[in-house]
Amino acid sequence: MDEKDTSLSIVPAPDAALVATFTHEFNFEGEKGTYEIFSIGGKPLVEATTYNLVVAKIPSGQYGLVMIASKPDYNYLIEKQAHILATLQEVAAAENDAKIKPNYGAFFPNMIEVMSTEEDPPRVGVIMGYDSVITSYKQLVPLSVALKGQRVDLQTGLWLLGKYLKLLDFVHANGFTIGFVDDTNWLIETALHGVFVLNFFEALEKDVVDEERAKDVISAANIVWHAVGGTEGNDPPYDESIMSKEGYDEFVIVLKRMMSGDVKSAGEEMTALYEMADRIWERLPDPGGWTEDGKKRPFHEWVTYPVTE
Repeated sequence: MDEKDTSLSIVPAPDAALVATFTHEFNFEGEKGTYEIFSIGGKPLVEATTYNLVVAKIPSGQYGLVMIASKPDYNYLIEKQAHILATLQEVAAAENDAKIKPNYGAFFPNMIEVMSTEEDPPRVGVIMGYDSVITSYKQLVPLSVALKGQRVDLQTGLWLLGKYLKLLDFVHANGFTIGFVDDTNWLIETALHGVFVLNFFEALEKDVVDEERAKDVISAANIVWHAVGGTEGNDPPYDESIMSKEGYDEFVIVLKRMMSGDVKSAGEEMTALYEMADRIWERLPDPGGWTEDGKKRPFHEWVTYPVTE
């Protein structure tokens, strides 16, 4: 991998401690480099049933993340993660046109290297980096954490769903589903409206039927419904300062339709969602000249509100 693929700076927290180093081949010329593994407060960042997640300094001097199987029985999941990330990463790089910049690589980690521990039997790990727009793992917060006891308004909910549908459209087009569409696996970067998925363990590959793709879309709609304050029996709160009543009614109808299972492809749903956004909120002049019509959608900051019963 060249530096472009690993250009991130995930700086360990102040209480990080170096717990391991290993040397591993990291390019096709056989050049070797040292990886340094850190604990944060004496623990991994994440200790899940199937994997641990730790911060690592990679040979380029940048920092990344290592997802290591919690025991050898789960090595196949790490290998699956590495395969899917490498496939998506390669396609994302090819489609990142210099002018349009779809920036699909910002939706998932870049696969840098696969490694094994020195145990017998070994545990497999995949070393991952981010698109350069993400400079710290602390920027990426699970939606479940960001919304603990909170909700967002419907304009924020719309961009959350739009970004996630873009991700699903890309993943589905390349023969995969995500499977694990969950608010713990839906990471957000609030400053730049980033949406990011870490775990592809439950993804399906090849021969994926439309029903499986639809499940990803339905799950995303359900997550956004609850993110904007909707419940099983009540619609989300309406805020006239955010949108018109007509726009509110239309968005609620769209979410309910998608949650019911009446869904089109992720790409079609994304297009329709943004067309709806353009009817609700007037587009602004685009001084950067990146859009074809010279207008852009207004930026809406991430704001949360307490959930009220």
